Amino acid sequence: MLHAHVLPGFGLSPHDVCPACEFARLTELGIPEEIALPTARLRGLLAPDDLPKRTIKVIRKELAELEKLYGQKIPS
Repeated sequence: MLHAHVLPGFGLSPHDVCPACEFARLTELGIPEEIALPTARLRGLLAPDDLPKRTIKVIRKELAELEKLYGQKIPS
């Protein structure tokens, strides 16, 4: 996974989440990789300052589906 800290424009919002760091954090917490990877990517997309509310709702719905697949709440 590309480490987002080196991407141009990354880190301009306090809401930015690095997908690579989030993936590492989630797997260290024991979340299976097949759940941690898409969760980290979706959390990396969430930047409330930049996204329309509808897009945020769609991303949150996808995150809820991953939690359902995992069978419990994924640590935030």
